[in-house]
Amino acid sequence: MKKCSLLFSFILILMAFTSCKKPPFTDPYPFDPNHFGQTSYTPAINAAIITEMTAGKIPGVAVGVIKRNKIEFLKGYGVLAAGAPDTDSVGKATNFYAGDLGNMLVLTALYQLHDQGLLDMDEDIDQYLPFAIDNPSFPTDPITPRMLISGTSCILDNPAQLTALSTIGDSPIQLKDFLKEYLTPAGIYFQAANFFPDKPGKHMEASKVAVALSAYLVERITGTNINEYAKAHINTDMGFFDCGFFLNELNPQGLATGHDNSAGLTSEIQAYGYPYYPGGQYRNNVTNLSRLLLAYSDSGKYATKQMFELTYDRLGSVSSMDLFDPAFPLTDPDQATGWRYAVTPGGRSVIGISTSGFGFSNRMWWDPAKKIGVVVLSNADNCDVQVSNIADILFDNADN
Repeated sequence: MKKCSLLFSFILILMAFTSCKKPPFTDPYPFDPNHFGQTSYTPAINAAIITEMTAGKIPGVAVGVIKRNKIEFLKGYGVLAAGAPDTDSVGKATNFYAGDLGNMLVLTALYQLHDQGLLDMDEDIDQYLPFAIDNPSFPTDPITPRMLISGTSCILDNPAQLTALSTIGDSPIQLKDFLKEYLTPAGIYFQAANFFPDKPGKHMEASKVAVALSAYLVERITGTNINEYAKAHINTDMGFFDCGFFLNELNPQGLATGHDNSAGLTSEIQAYGYPYYPGGQYRNNVTNLSRLLLAYSDSGKYATKQMFELTYDRLGSVSSMDLFDPAFPLTDPDQATGWRYAVTPGGRSVIGISTSGFGFSNRMWWDPAKKIGVVVLSNADNCDVQVSNIADILFDNADN
């Protein structure tokens, strides 16, 4: 009896001890197991980033670092809007205006359809469209999906037409209607200045309209808009949350406010939209975009899911290419399919996207030699130097 009493007392003490222990840490991002693992990010790194933010008059920044085929660091700095209280701080789930970083989402959709044999990246886009689109200076030369997403289609963003179409909030104009009116001769927005007068594939000039047209190819082939396609075929597999092209489906409390830093002033910008929305209007957070970069750095794979194949046979040729190869090397040897080779201010050779616009400046860069990637999102413009410097700070720290 005494032994039973002692055993019972021991069990009670053990239960009391274990109940006082902290519960096990639950990763808030279950799609990213073991991140925050092996690279040390010290207070000195935080101080260096904040110094750049102050110099660039940037209210808020979110950063991500990938290394060793995993996400190692995610952090927000500053606030959602200038002058906001600390309670409105930027975090890992804060949505920013992603700008051209959204091109990688469109590219993912294109290559998924390519994998399924539903789209050929090197075939004439007219076979997928309900209306023909041709460069009026070279009407018999085909435009291909690869040209659209790599900026070599000779479709231009004509500010005389596009500026007036920007609206506060989401645009009421449907993507199909805009593209038809902008790119076909009978359209109300059509001008010769909407095209560069050279053969498609022979001139490099990035175009948001061209990216929007490549997204419309996805819509025509799948029968669903690019936003819904992404939800069903990308977001679910990669654990994306609270992101998209339209303001009306995002949590406004989790959205960073853009800021205009021109003329030495910092003023808030109302959230805006335009009808060619797949070309730059994407809103997303640093967690999701770091996952997307991770997939591109790991041969198109995220965790156990093969999102797309990195290497493909080219049309009518026994040769193959992948997303790291120049899309049209004779036109621009630095432009790959969807992203671009560049050198950072610190002298590091990277491939990725540098994007800035009204109220934002962002970077998504991958160092293929060191196999390190960084994502930097900001909610201010006219701060490209500082945003690039933040990327270099992260690279250098991860490289040590």
